[in-house]
Amino acid sequence: MARRIALPSVALLALLLLAPASAAQALDGLWFKMTVAAKGAGVDQVSGDVGKIKGKVVAYMFVQLDELEPEGGASVVPYRATVYGETSPDNWTPSEVGVFFLSVGADETLLTGPLLGSSVIEIEIPLEEPEIEGGASEALRVGFTAKAKVKRDKEGAVKSVSFTSYGAVIPGGSSEGEDLYGGAKVKAKSVDPSKLPFGVVIIG
Repeated sequence: MARRIALPSVALLALLLLAPASAAQALDGLWFKMTVAAKGAGVDQVSGDVGKIKGKVVAYMFVQLDELEPEGGASVVPYRATVYGETSPDNWTPSEVGVFFLSVGADETLLTGPLLGSSVIEIEIPLEEPEIEGGASEALRVGFTAKAKVKRDKEGAVKSVSFTSYGAVIPGGSSEGEDLYGGAKVKAKSVDPSKLPFGVVIIG
C-alpha cells in the first residue's frame, strides 16, 4: 500500500518557492568555449565561382539571464549572450549582433531560439578585421538548436554546462572574399573566466 507524506503548509510553500531557483538559470553568468565545424560552399564575391569550404572556428560566448518573459511557464528560461571571435592573432572582438535564446525542459535540456517552437539560436562570429577602415567586418553566421547537459555537485550547485547542436545551418557570412553557405556542428563547454584568451571581461 502506498504511503502518503503530509508536509506542513509552510514547508510546502518553501519547497515551491525554492525549486525553480535551484533548477533554473543554470547558464546565467557562464562563459562558454564554442567550436563550430563548418562545411559547405563558398561563393567568390568577384567572379561568382562556387567552391567547397571546410574548417573549424573557435569562439567564446558569455551568457546572462534576460528580462524577457516568455510563454511556457517555469520550464522556460530566457537568456542573452555576447559572442567573441578572433579577428586577428590574439585579438578577440565581440560581435555587434546580440544573441537571444531560451532553455526549455527539466534542468534546461533544450536550447532554442527566442520564439518558443519556431526559431533557432542565431549567432554571428567575427572572423577578420575589415581591410578598409570603417568597412564591414567578416563573420560567420550560424543558426542552431542544441541539447544541453548540466553537471551539479552534491549540493546541487552547477559544476559545468555543455551543449551540442542537433544540427546547424550557415545562412550566410563572409571570409577571405567568399560568401559562405552550408551546414555546421556546434559544440560548447563552460570555461573558467581566468582561462579566457583575452582576460576577464566585465559585461553589464
